[in-house]
Amino acid sequence: MNKSHTPKKFNIFISHSRQDREWTRQLTTALRGRGLSVWLDEDQIKPGEEWGRKILEGLQKSSHVVFLVGRGAAGSNAVALELGMALAAGKRIIPVIDTGVARDDIPGPIRRRQYLKRGDPKTVAEEIADAIAA
Repeated sequence: MNKSHTPKKFNIFISHSRQDREWTRQLTTALRGRGLSVWLDEDQIKPGEEWGRKILEGLQKSSHVVFLVGRGAAGSNAVALELGMALAAGKRIIPVIDTGVARDDIPGPIRRRQYLKRGDPKTVAEEIADAIAA
């Protein structure tokens, strides 16, 4: 089989709200700097592609899902959809919670997991890399 047809695998799929875009980009850069492959929607979904299908493909090709729960993600339908897909696929979920998000605004399946606190993107990337390596 030609390697160009082999689907790329990712260590991490990042689920986030558009409101958290800049911090997410910084986190992605830090994760990639640690040698991890990251699926991020703005890098993987090209104009004209169906985003739902591409998100499902990205989730399927990733071993871990990092859920960034900021003020924007707490009520996001897209984040809820991605959470449902990740749970159905049995993916390992690593939540990153913004300190400004009320506990009741965190989706139940995420609230029941040990989470990381959103802070410096490089520090959070190190914590995620350590969690994946464990």
